[in-house]
Amino acid sequence: MDFYAALTQFETTLEPKIISFVDAILPSVRLFAGAIMIVFVGYHVIKSFLGENEKLDVSTLVRPCLTLAAIVLYTQLVDLLIEKPADILNDIVIDGASKVGGGAPGSIQTQFRDKITYTQGTGGADGGGVYDIIQVHPILEFMHLIVFFIASVAGGYILFRQLIVKCIYLMLGPFVLAFSLIVGNEKILGSWFQGFISVLLWLPMLSIVQTIIILLPIETTEFSNSDIIFSMALQVVMVFIVFKVPRYANILVGQGSDMGAQAGNTIIGQVKGIPSGYIQNKMMGRSMRGKR
Repeated sequence: MDFYAALTQFETTLEPKIISFVDAILPSVRLFAGAIMIVFVGYHVIKSFLGENEKLDVSTLVRPCLTLAAIVLYTQLVDLLIEKPADILNDIVIDGASKVGGGAPGSIQTQFRDKITYTQGTGGADGGGVYDIIQVHPILEFMHLIVFFIASVAGGYILFRQLIVKCIYLMLGPFVLAFSLIVGNEKILGSWFQGFISVLLWLPMLSIVQTIIILLPIETTEFSNSDIIFSMALQVVMVFIVFKVPRYANILVGQGSDMGAQAGNTIIGQVKGIPSGYIQNKMMGRSMRGKR
């Protein structure tokens, strides 16, 4: 089964169960939010009664009521205000990509995978290609296989990470609404809302990056002997760009998602840490031998 098809199947199976979990906890969350609301209103009433320069206005009473209503209609509001706009934006991007790329709307994933895993096989006056170069040394061939594997799953990794983070935001939403009634904790609702939108924007942003990669004329470019390995270097650049999709999505949202911003850095940080870790292990080994 194709990786993206399996991911779609995971989402189709997982999302109804997450919604069932949310529906199961909503009655208890409503009671919890009601208790917090009583404390919230009582706090402001006492401060107004004591004359601490605070007037008991209508918004002090309306906001807790609107929050309780949002908890009751939580799943409907999430679908209407968060998920639907993100789906519309993704459809716009997919439609534009299909018109520019010349393929069917559903073929963008296949085109992207073929382009990001493409390696220039021939080039130069003697017909030599990158395969002739990587076969000179087994380490080069092994590195090429690693890059090829990561490139194959790059887009799927972002989408799978989005699925997990999306479920986390969806499950935390009722608690965020309840805890936003705590005095001085009102900002968490805005942070959750912007973070949730940012995570859902990963998909249209990934489609934009995929469209750019699909339009790169790699197959038709003639490489000389000196820069034949440029095609593989370009492949590495593509992988790093895909892993930065969460950061690009944060451009459209003021605050964005902290979990999203770190999604691509997980693998990239580990890759960058390989040389330094290797050097530190060597230095530590020499130090231990010197002490002996």
